[in-house]
Amino acid sequence: MIVLSGPQGDVGVARTALAIGAELGGFHRVPIVAELTDLSLAATLERACGAMVHPILASQASARMAAFALREPGMSQVVDELFDFRECDLYVRDDDALTGVAFTDIVGRYARARPLGRVRPNGDIQLNPAPETVFETGDRLVVLAQDRGPLAVDRTPVPVQPGRSLGAMADVIGPEHLLVVGWNPFGEQLLEHWTRRANPASTVEVAAEPDRHPEIGSRVGSLGVDGSAELSTDAIADRILRPSGRPAVDTVVFLADHGLDRTEADVRVLLELAALRTALAGTAAPRLVVELRDVDSLPLVDLPGPDDYVVSDASASRFIAQLAEQPERRRVFLELYDPSTSTLRVDTVDELGLVGEFEVRALWSAAYERGLIAIGWRRRAHGGGEVVVYAPVTDRVELRPGDPRVSVG
Repeated sequence: MIVLSGPQGDVGVARTALAIGAELGGFHRVPIVAELTDLSLAATLERACGAMVHPILASQASARMAAFALREPGMSQVVDELFDFRECDLYVRDDDALTGVAFTDIVGRYARARPLGRVRPNGDIQLNPAPETVFETGDRLVVLAQDRGPLAVDRTPVPVQPGRSLGAMADVIGPEHLLVVGWNPFGEQLLEHWTRRANPASTVEVAAEPDRHPEIGSRVGSLGVDGSAELSTDAIADRILRPSGRPAVDTVVFLADHGLDRTEADVRVLLELAALRTALAGTAAPRLVVELRDVDSLPLVDLPGPDDYVVSDASASRFIAQLAEQPERRRVFLELYDPSTSTLRVDTVDELGLVGEFEVRALWSAAYERGLIAIGWRRRAHGGGEVVVYAPVTDRVELRPGDPRVSVG
């Protein structure tokens, strides 16, 4: 059962969830997904009603995933692939046959699925656990697969020589300089999550109408990085370029106007983006990221050519839809987009020495030797930027220098 937020807000959602429990004689019979906005109330509801009630802060989860994708070019497409119910989905599965088996013997055993980790009986999530980690009674498998059906064991398991040489591939985040065009609640949440892992020397500037958003100054000032809200929208192009012609900001984020109809908001933000592209023609432009509100606007994205996009309303809805199919996904998804743990990452295939044509199993094996679980790739220079998440081990793939590899690690 799904309880969506309505006119009464969180109180109405909590009251409805309690009413469902009273009608059903308890909360043990049917999973309940409840959409809330207040973190403390969500925690209280979960404690009060038990493990079958799954409170979610959909808008915050969407902003958290968007902030995560903001740091990796192309990561928004990877997130979309994991949420769109096509090709493969993430599942939490029971499998007694795995009890007593080490993860290094599990990660390469399936022909058409990618094990990612385990869920402990107490709910703790372990993604890409140590190779010697042995599955115990009650542990559940986290896996990317096409459906809920039985997982076919590969007759020729992927040969893996597990390694933990992550030190050479560790991410060092230097100072980032972010320019935000427009302002809305989603943007505020996005910046809040972005700054949690930002280098202290990073900066944020906001170009918006101060008369409509007088709160921007205090909001930006509370982010923990240097911030400014003094920039006028007419001075965006001048602010981006230094006299040398090199960009003074790393990323420009265009936010949609949530006070407008979704279609109108998307058209306006895409026009602003196209105008900036024209003004920056022939220069070393920064990365451009645009927020859309309607998935029907995606065909227009290629016209002005942003480097990445975030469909804020749709991503929140997809998050709820994913939990409607299997509520246990909530904690796994949040763990997957938490940069402080084993998380999604993008590295080039060059680092593995895998450039050319080969079987997918070779990619899986080479990545695991570096302590990473490869789940796909993105063709940057060819194929229209196509993202492939999950492929059978016997498929053949051609990758070229610079093509990004998507992994968990």
